[in-house]
Amino acid sequence: MSTNQKLRAVKKSFRQKGGTAMENVKSQILTRFNDDSSLSQALRYFAEVTLHKPLPVFPALINMSCEAVGGNPEKAAPFAEAIVFISAAADLHDDVIDQSTQKNGNQTVLGKYGAVTAILAGDTLLSEGFKRLSEAGGQVSKKNFEEILQLVNDSIFGICKAENLEAQSHRKTDLRPDEFMEIAKLKAVVPELSMKIGAVLGGARLEDIEALGQFGRAYGVATIIAEEFADLLEFNEFKSRLKNECPPLPVVYALQNAQIKKTLLPLLDTEALSKTTHRAIVEIVLESEEVNLLQKTFVSEAKVATKKLPKPINGKNREELENLLLVPLAYFE
Repeated sequence: MSTNQKLRAVKKSFRQKGGTAMENVKSQILTRFNDDSSLSQALRYFAEVTLHKPLPVFPALINMSCEAVGGNPEKAAPFAEAIVFISAAADLHDDVIDQSTQKNGNQTVLGKYGAVTAILAGDTLLSEGFKRLSEAGGQVSKKNFEEILQLVNDSIFGICKAENLEAQSHRKTDLRPDEFMEIAKLKAVVPELSMKIGAVLGGARLEDIEALGQFGRAYGVATIIAEEFADLLEFNEFKSRLKNECPPLPVVYALQNAQIKKTLLPLLDTEALSKTTHRAIVEIVLESEEVNLLQKTFVSEAKVATKKLPKPINGKNREELENLLLVPLAYFE
């Protein structure tokens, strides 16, 4: 099977194993928040626009992990829906912190309804997520539910720490690569959480739960790095990053070169940034030795991450999980 065929298979697997949870959450939002208030309108807009496009990665990871350790993925379904609600809440809050008014050609809830409504919409979905989590807890043992609840609480704190560090790095052109990677590892906590929840529900041993969690975090970091390269190449996203956040990771790496830094810094003026200047920045950054090393290291570490999968997982399940890393790696093919 070629790389492209494997990539299509991975995306198909995401949709098959996570699509139902995503559609159920979307339907629940549209049904539950059906009045004419601006908050309900914002929630319906989020469900119809934002939840319509992305791959249902987190619920799929829960199901894949559960199945990989010999569990019944149907048992994981209500937990998968709860995590969709909670991660959606984090996305809404993240847009406010980053002042992201547009994504993928559409206005965000922040851009369309303002900061107050976006924050309250996020709070509402967070509450719904914990309600669903509580309901799902009645279907598993008390021990397993307490373990999952602690994992969720720890992960939310990790997300908050990442957002706090990221906010402190806004508009910094002297951000160090290690500072950025600390943020990336914290933000990768949701894939880790998803893999651990699936493993707990599947009855995995403690060491296998931890190993699957490490794999999930490696997948999350790989995805974040790939998105950083995408943000570098897309003009509007790049300009927004310079204005409201920190520069994309490849720029951070390129700026470690003193000679390149002298050339780049004058070009990173958001007011004067044109598409021509942007193309020049991209060329300088991608040709730098620092970024070439980053790409090689990224690909190498992503491949090594597959070796962190527990040994009891084999056959089709192991191949499916190993292929997950093809999604971010395909960006560099």
